[in-house]
Amino acid sequence: MVTIDLMNASAKMNDRLYDDEYIDATDIEVKVENGNVILSGSVGSRAEKHRAEDIAESVSGVTSVENRLHVEHGIVKDFTGGNYCWYK
Repeated sequence: MVTIDLMNASAKMNDRLYDDEYIDATDIEVKVENGNVILSGSVGSRAEKHRAEDIAESVSGVTSVENRLHVEHGIVKDFTGGNYCWYK
């Protein structure tokens, strides 16, 4: 059974990931159990992977984060101007 605090942590984390202008959280899955967070899925860059982990760690009630996100190269957001570009 999931406690209210853990549901709130999961909801806050999802909100923060989706609201962050530097992360495309479309393919990120968040699981929270007893304060432990598992991030899985894919992102477009290592910067996004690490930023997602930082966001997860910043949520109240989180005691540890296991970052299983993998980086898929392709089209990603250019953080400086909001444009999209290809990279290898």
